[in-house]
Amino acid sequence: MKRKLIIGLVLVLLVAFTVPAMAALTSDQQKELTDLYKQQAEIMKKIIDVRVKAGLITKEQGDFMKQRIDTMLQYRLQNPQAVGPGCGGFGRGGFGGRWNQQVPQTPSNGSTNQSYTGPQITGEASSL
Repeated sequence: MKRKLIIGLVLVLLVAFTVPAMAALTSDQQKELTDLYKQQAEIMKKIIDVRVKAGLITKEQGDFMKQRIDTMLQYRLQNPQAVGPGCGGFGRGGFGGRWNQQVPQTPSNGSTNQSYTGPQITGEASSL
């Protein structure tokens, strides 16, 4: 009985120390992730530019969102092995996971532009 317990404990310790070592990124993988993070940030900024141009959000809101993207990119570059909300997590709020983050409000000058409140589901997708 003691022998089985010791063997089991040794196996658990081997797995505990082996798995993290196998999960480490190689330099090629790290470079690939860095390049992809930079591309993702640029695409997100382009999407924001289109939303500003279409009048869906204000320029101030767009600038604020771009600033958050730059902050997240810097974090990812400094912490390449970080995962979870804010690092590509799919939690509430998506990128950064900050659903209730304060975003500059739309000026109250009677314009039809409304402040950005997050994704809006309409049509058939809302009935799912």
